[in-house]
Amino acid sequence: MSLAKKLKELRHQNNMTATYVSSQLGIAKSTLSNYENGVRTPKAEMLGKFAEFYNTTMDYMFGFDNNPSSNADGRKNKCALKKFTSIPILGTITQIEPNELTKNIIGYTDLGSEYKGRGEYFAMYVVGDSMNNCRICEGDIVIVRRQGKVENGEIAVVLVEGECATVKKVFTTQKTISLIPCSTNPSHKPQIIDIENTKVKILGKVVEVKIKL
Repeated sequence: MSLAKKLKELRHQNNMTATYVSSQLGIAKSTLSNYENGVRTPKAEMLGKFAEFYNTTMDYMFGFDNNPSSNADGRKNKCALKKFTSIPILGTITQIEPNELTKNIIGYTDLGSEYKGRGEYFAMYVVGDSMNNCRICEGDIVIVRRQGKVENGEIAVVLVEGECATVKKVFTTQKTISLIPCSTNPSHKPQIIDIENTKVKILGKVVEVKIKL
């Protein structure tokens, strides 16, 4: 179910009219209609307001949690907005540019409290099966801490000149960087890149995988 349909479903489940919800959230009724019909996507701050108002989480709205309630007894949690931090989900990254990680946002997801204050993070959807032996499968979301270096054997998001950003195990030497798949599909082969002749950038380390339910 799409985010737009979840927003409409949550309003109906709470027996609220569009007029009431829009007035409580301080937005125009037409804006709420656009959100609920997928014409516009709420920004992070507005998603937080929806989560607080409907007593749910963004993970539920994005389909990574089947439980719509943000607490066990279902009561309104007025502090819900303060209990999570949203991070952007990025679309396909193809350029090594400073603003590439901020201009290609396609949604948002929650960042666990254990990561707060420990760096800058973004998320990406996984495409393909090149890492499925590491339980990173197509449709999952990887949570990535932005950093330009990782230890050998760690899983990172890497951008190679002329290609799309990819999730792989990384091994580096003074002259090369090797991107190693971890897959049940034998068609995926290690890629050894001469960093003196090809531009390569490590965008960050994968710290968590959110599995699509």
